[in-house]
Amino acid sequence: MSGEPVFGPIVSGGAVRAAVLDTVRLWLPAYLAEVERQRGHTPGALGQPRSWRRPPDIWKVADQQSPAVMVLPPVWNGQPDREGGTRGSVQASWRVAVAVVVNVGGGDPDWSGEVAADYCAALWALLEQQGSLGGVAADTRCVDLDTALLTQADQRQRALAAGSVSAIVMTRDSLRRREGPVEVPADPYEDPGVWPVVETANVTVDKE
Repeated sequence: MSGEPVFGPIVSGGAVRAAVLDTVRLWLPAYLAEVERQRGHTPGALGQPRSWRRPPDIWKVADQQSPAVMVLPPVWNGQPDREGGTRGSVQASWRVAVAVVVNVGGGDPDWSGEVAADYCAALWALLEQQGSLGGVAADTRCVDLDTALLTQADQRQRALAAGSVSAIVMTRDSLRRREGPVEVPADPYEDPGVWPVVETANVTVDKE
């Protein structure tokens, strides 16, 4: 331990969610465009996300909020792996879902469901191919994909559909069990800094 933060890394579910959201926001337009090309859609037919937050009432996604893409809070996928070593490094596995809600005008449930399915295809390819999540993840692999029609066309001539892609995100060096302060800090908000760096060492050898 030398010249590194006293607490060592602490990778939270919030950090994983932020990495997924940042990656999806950066790459999704390009992947949607590619899905449109491969499916023979008119460019822009799927539409770009208009919202990146979970709506208060998913059944009332307004037209101006659709399509809405959201990253749900990650949870552990099994117990973390204690890798050992001098620092006691811990590898964590997180299960995270990216969901899309589509509210298509015109009252066509089939098209609404198709848009949700194509969005999920784009998300699947994105998460697999950009799985480092900006350097936060060691690996990302998708494990589940689901789409559903949430309502039939209503009196306002809208059709609501949703889809989700679930992935397992691996983060190495998520925590170091053998690091951390040795005493309770007097002020928890004072930065404890880093471990001191040993620059020189004096060695004494006794003759037998």
